[in-house]
Amino acid sequence: MKCKTKIIVYPDKLSRYGGANEFLNKLLPLLTGKGVETTIIIEKKDLKLLPSIIENNPNISTFPIWSRPNIFRKIFFNLIYDYAIIQYLKLKVRPDLIIFSNIGAIINHVAFRTNIPSIKVLHTVPSTTNKKIHWYYKICGNPGKNQFLCTVSEYSKNIIRKEIGVESEKIKVIPNIPKQANGTTSTNTNLLKKRGLTILTVGHVVDYKNPQVWFQVAKNLVNTYNVEFHWLGDGEYLPELEKKIKSEKLGNRIKLLGFSAKTEEYYQQSDIYFQPSIKESQGIAILEAMSFGLPVVASNSEGIIESVNHNVNGYTNSPNDYAKFIYHIEKLILNRKLRENFGYNSLRIISEQFSQSSYNNNWSNLIDQTTKK
Repeated sequence: MKCKTKIIVYPDKLSRYGGANEFLNKLLPLLTGKGVETTIIIEKKDLKLLPSIIENNPNISTFPIWSRPNIFRKIFFNLIYDYAIIQYLKLKVRPDLIIFSNIGAIINHVAFRTNIPSIKVLHTVPSTTNKKIHWYYKICGNPGKNQFLCTVSEYSKNIIRKEIGVESEKIKVIPNIPKQANGTTSTNTNLLKKRGLTILTVGHVVDYKNPQVWFQVAKNLVNTYNVEFHWLGDGEYLPELEKKIKSEKLGNRIKLLGFSAKTEEYYQQSDIYFQPSIKESQGIAILEAMSFGLPVVASNSEGIIESVNHNVNGYTNSPNDYAKFIYHIEKLILNRKLRENFGYNSLRIISEQFSQSSYNNNWSNLIDQTTKK
């Protein structure tokens, strides 16, 4: 009788939304469908953030651990902590494969110094200026036999290859896909309503999402047109942005909506998606907006332009050029037909490049390649 494949999934940290969270939502059903015996190593504080598929699932178990102490997030101590954890998992579960899901670039990279088949999924773009990270990667080395580093865009792959020195053939690119990646069309209900338009942004309200430029663009356009700007998400910059909106008395037109698990409702009720991020490894919220047939105005960060084609399904420009953002959003505000055409192209791109079937095939092939004796 053939033994079941045993896979450990070890996420560094989880949040309520974002690419790392959506990755688990897609990976776990895939592993269940393949009949894999999956163990999730998870910090106790993150147990409540795990996808609902784990409930009453005989093929998925959890192994809660204490949160990583802050000192073990520092590069030198991180090596010790990760090596100890990985060796412990090897003895405890005896896995055929460990899949690490990491937001931080240095977490768990020491796995490549072991003989354990492993895939490290990196959801963020590694720093190109931090010399300590470069030193760390030199110590840990390249992935060995049956070991790969996986990232979500060609842009991120090039950064890893050029700046960190991981060999190109050891880096796999499997883009994240949106929740609604089934090739069906969405009805944007706002096209049927005689009211002002809604411009939506989704994601953490943090510095690299460029909230300063976002506010300048929103302020200009709500004072000119019958539109509203909505930002769905929370984050460290939220209080400061709230103060700016209040001081300008724009709270009825520029709305910070906080976190919501029901993002679908907001995409359906919006007309344009706007994301002026300074950097993005990919931009999962952009893909979700596209899956609801929205035209996109975004920065020309290299991770973004792999899904947003300028003058095809939206517009892109420099993240600091707020005047260009205003110009591009204004064109969409004034031209309903253009919005519809760009929205249709968004749906087509999702169907052709970011489908559930292609995602499942890519991950199945990588798992099979990594666990092959």
